[in-house]
Amino acid sequence: MLIVLVCFMASYSSASEVQSLSQGSCWVSNKGEYVQVASFNEGTSYSLYRSRLEELVNFLHDKGVSPTEIEGIEPYFHCSGMGGRIVFRVKTEKAQLCTWSQFNGKQFLFKDLDLADGEEGICDGVVANRLMVAPAEGNTIEGIVDELEEQGVVVTTTEVLFRDIYSITFENKGVEVFKVRNLLQSNKSARIVDLVTRQHPVGDSVFLESLSFKK
Repeated sequence: MLIVLVCFMASYSSASEVQSLSQGSCWVSNKGEYVQVASFNEGTSYSLYRSRLEELVNFLHDKGVSPTEIEGIEPYFHCSGMGGRIVFRVKTEKAQLCTWSQFNGKQFLFKDLDLADGEEGICDGVVANRLMVAPAEGNTIEGIVDELEEQGVVVTTTEVLFRDIYSITFENKGVEVFKVRNLLQSNKSARIVDLVTRQHPVGDSVFLESLSFKK
């Protein structure tokens, strides 16, 4: 920890630039042309420049997102007992996307690419082709499936999660999961309709303006 602290502070002339997250588990400096991070639970310290966004662009391209579609990138640093993670909210012409990553000192290690709920702020990631539902009184999961298929939604599987609470998986068509949720909520065929989001440790986060991009 002492080595990490010395390496981190050696980069700065003013400690007032440093933000402490999760009761001192991480330190972040987010001013100027780059971001400096120290994650004490992991024993790591590193710097990130905006040029590193090329790795994110390549990851998105591999997932079928063209660089020309990207309208903005909002990076966040998240700190918890598990260490530090870089979270990207990516705004495209068609949707807002979310991915969590870990920087190992050499490159970003990206996880799933999901949809982002809401318009701003750090995201957990919404699974793009799955909902958690519970039929309303007098209805059944079969009735809900029939109703969705009448609306052109191709349901692939249903799975019991607990009693009459189910997971419904359907063919993904961009942001269709939000439309399907709104459909079930508006016609009241289900008493519970929830998005399926990724689970991450509780922690603190900060917006990394130095790494952000806007077309």
